[in-house]
This record gives sequence, C-alpha cells and structure tokens, in this order.
Amino acid sequence: MKTKTILTLTLALGTSASLHAASTVAYSSSALLSESTTAIEISVYAGQADYSGLISGNFGDATVEAWQLVRNVDDGGGASTNNNIEVYSEQGSWGGTPTYGNTGDLRDYELGRADVWDTNNPTIDAANYAGGDAGIPWTISGASGTSTTLDISGYSSGTMYILAGGYDTIFQTGITMSGSGQTDLVATSGDIDPSTARTLYLNTFTFDNSDGNYDSIEFTYTGSTGTRSRYMGVVVDAVVVPEPSSTALLGLGGLALILRRRK
Repeated sequence: MKTKTILTLTLALGTSASLHAASTVAYSSSALLSESTTAIEISVYAGQADYSGLISGNFGDATVEAWQLVRNVDDGGGASTNNNIEVYSEQGSWGGTPTYGNTGDLRDYELGRADVWDTNNPTIDAANYAGGDAGIPWTISGASGTSTTLDISGYSSGTMYILAGGYDTIFQTGITMSGSGQTDLVATSGDIDPSTARTLYLNTFTFDNSDGNYDSIEFTYTGSTGTRSRYMGVVVDAVVVPEPSSTALLGLGGLALILRRRK
C-alpha cells in the first residue's frame, strides 16, 4: 500500500519522465499577409492578439507571451537610415536587437504599411505605432540576414510567427531550438519565392519542449538582399510552465482526492 501511495504522488506531481513527450520543432506554413501597399494591422494586446491584411486571424489563443518588433530608423525626411534598425516593441527574454547583414532603404512607398497595437486596446484605441507621413517612425524594416534569440526555458510548447518577406528574391525563414548537452532541433520553411511586389508573409512554426531540456530558440530570415528584404519581427504564443509551487499544490490536491475515495 505504501508503494502505491508513493507512486500515485509521483504521478500526481508530474515528475515521471515517462509522461514527457520528446521535444520537437516543425514548420507549418507561409501565408501572404501583404503585397505592394496592402495595409497591415498587428495587435499583441492581451486577449486580442491578431493580424489582418490579405488574410486575418488570431495569434494562437489571442494572448501571446512574447514578441519582438523592429523597424528601420527614420531619417525624419520620409526615408530610412541604411544599416540601422531598432526594436520598438518587445516582451519576453530576448537576446537583444536582432543581428543582420544589411538593411535596405525604405521610402514613401512603405508609408502607412503597418499599424501596431501593444498596450492600447485595438477595439477602442488608436495604434501605439502607426505608419504615416514623413517623420513618423516606421513599423517594419528592410533588414536581411536577420537572427534573434528567445529564452524558452519557461515555455513547454508554442507557436511562433515570423513576419518576413521581400520582393522578387527567394528567401527562407527558420528556427533552431537549443539546450545544453542537447542536439539542436531545426525547422526551415524552404525557399519562398515572392512576387515582384513588396510582400510580407506570416511564417508559422511550432515547438514542443515538454521535457524541459531546451532553453532557447533562434529565429532566422535569410536569402533576400538588403534592398529587397522586409522583416517586421517575431510573435510567440506559448504555454507557460507552471511554477513548482503550483504544480505541487495540484499534485497534493489530486492525492488528497485519491485518499478520500479510498476511505
């Protein structure tokens, strides 16, 4: 009887390794979100995290855990400063501003391209960041060869959206999940061949880190050239690993229920 009780407690606390699935990463799809001057709306506001353009939908369950959005630095005269990008909205534990090989110049044909909500409610408030006239900061970048890293040690699984595109030049997106002593897990979109118009795609990937052996994911956007690249950033809808105290309370509650039934 004592052995059974200990086993039940172990299972209730979720510490049995046999219950954990193997870690995986996978590429899901690349959907055209914007072409030419199609307006885009991106919201990461809690409970209303979504996107719209040529397609529309929610980011996961509409409450996202992490994001990093970047833009070219505006020169104040309707053009952007080459080789200079900045993060303008971020949540989560990121490895700093994305590295990149080059960034193309954005000009008036990109004005009004994307409106972004993060702390403002998109139902009743104006966008926190909006495309507009000369001198108003951009909401996208022309960066190519980008790479950025997110700490996922607090997530058991999730869906990741890389907002990237370009025009008339093949590009690729991908993710690499890494952990100490673990073999890197890699998923790539393969070649995406955009039209001759300026495009932005919603590139979707998934990951499972249920065994907790991995602690970071690197996101990459490659292939396109600096003058034809379009990169906006990454949005992540994840399942957060419960705090140990919460897991223990849940397990003890289950054990108490089992013992009560035995009485």
